[in-house]
Amino acid sequence: MNGQRLQKFLSDSAELVSVVGHGSLMSIESAARSFKRIEAFRTCTVPGFARVFNKVCIHSIRSGAVDQGAREIACCSATPLPGHVLHAAAFDLHREEVPSLLEREHEFEVVPVEISEAGPHTTNTKTALLCVETTDEVYRTTKCSSESEYHRRVGQFYEGKIWRDDIRPARAYLQLCLTAARDLGQGVYENLLDASFLADRKTTVREYLNSQPEVLSWVTSPARYSASRGGHDGQEG
Repeated sequence: MNGQRLQKFLSDSAELVSVVGHGSLMSIESAARSFKRIEAFRTCTVPGFARVFNKVCIHSIRSGAVDQGAREIACCSATPLPGHVLHAAAFDLHREEVPSLLEREHEFEVVPVEISEAGPHTTNTKTALLCVETTDEVYRTTKCSSESEYHRRVGQFYEGKIWRDDIRPARAYLQLCLTAARDLGQGVYENLLDASFLADRKTTVREYLNSQPEVLSWVTSPARYSASRGGHDGQEG
């Protein structure tokens, strides 16, 4: 069903397609590394969703940039949560770059959602693409054409569930998200701290950082995460 919604949206869309960045794509530098040309980088809100750090970051495991023993291996997804609002970045891509977006975010469901953008005198509503959580079963059966494709993308680097409720944010990735959110403005930054959750869907990012202050002292720069990706960010929205 989500695949059909996506195809209909793309078939009806104009030359520019709006995308929501709620993780590493909140950083304009990360977005610029991932795509040839981005337009109109801005802030937006997505009603009915929250940011949850519940997906194993396969690339970071592959590059050795995370601590599997401490279970600090999570990047974030957008998760439907009634009554919540996700504050994030938005930008436009040219239609020919949408396949690059879908490949970058292969482990997610990419779906069209309604977003709000505050203008000088009014609030505009439009449709944009958002990377939302899925399940291991759905990913293996609908996103991967075979077990060999799953092994190529995931299995050769990591054994276990991709979507989990017992993992914590990868430290350098979280630092990148915090820096990007702060650059987008106080509203986005506070939303990341107080309305975004660990994989248990209960602990806020602020509560986590207050209880584990060493998480941020260990990371010196968000460039640590980007460097581990060889200049290309992926699979984190």
